[in-house]
Amino acid sequence: DKESCFAYCELSDNGKQCLEFAKKNGLLPEEEIRIAEKVLGVKGGPGGCNSKKSCENYCNNIEHIEECLTFAEENGLMKGKELEEAKKVRAAVQRGQKMPGGCKNKNECEQYCQNPNNMDECLVFAEEAGFLSPEELEQAKKFIPLMKSGETPGACKTKDECEAYCDSYEHFEECIDFAEKNGMIPEEEREHIEAFKKAGGRGPGGCRGRQCHAFCENPDNQQACFEWAKDNGILKEEDLRRMEEGTKQLEKVLGDAPPEVQECINGAIPGGVNAMRSGKFFGGQEMGDNIKNALKNIDLA
Repeated sequence: DKESCFAYCELSDNGKQCLEFAKKNGLLPEEEIRIAEKVLGVKGGPGGCNSKKSCENYCNNIEHIEECLTFAEENGLMKGKELEEAKKVRAAVQRGQKMPGGCKNKNECEQYCQNPNNMDECLVFAEEAGFLSPEELEQAKKFIPLMKSGETPGACKTKDECEAYCDSYEHFEECIDFAEKNGMIPEEEREHIEAFKKAGGRGPGGCRGRQCHAFCENPDNQQACFEWAKDNGILKEEDLRRMEEGTKQLEKVLGDAPPEVQECINGAIPGGVNAMRSGKFFGGQEMGDNIKNALKNIDLA
């Protein structure tokens, strides 16, 4: 049964056997498999840990952050935002900064800081540790007093509660009115908010709130997102003209490029170069990154 399998696979001697089973049957995401292979390949991790559970137990203590973060960096176990935040916590600890409420790990700190009564203390720590941009810090300072007084949408008390409440279609107007009244909408996002108002709070494909970001990241949905942005005034004539010019320039580059370059870029674009030439929208940051990586691979080859 599930419990006995978990117990068996937590034993370090069984790790490789269990990982092979998980890979064969698609039980773990690729990133988790990569991390598990790294951990299993190390004879002794921080504090002598030799399994995911034992390493998590040892590193789930802020006193071991230096040793554990060094191990994670050397073995590629952390990256991106998670790694940057961990480095900021380490720097704060090295400066002698006290953790909020004396919390010892991420879960303890999150639970402590979800209590509205502790938010001022947690905000001071976040500011000193450099977790927040100036804009985020300004918004947090406006938001905390409103949260304490119950003036937030639906009287939500935490970030997760507020986001869940405002993701609901029936609360769209209430949440937008609250954000506008309290100056929480950045100038560069006002146009997008107006477009959502015009569309009744629904984005491309009927998405709402945070769903829209995930929806439009999917290459299969980019045409729908492009059409929605155009229909709702987010894309202006100037933007469309610039995109058209960019497409023509890319077509020219492809026409002059060697076959191997054309093949790599063709694989980086959903639907291939033919989709681009047919006028189907394919742009975006992710697409630009894909094309850059394709060209980088050609250089490396």
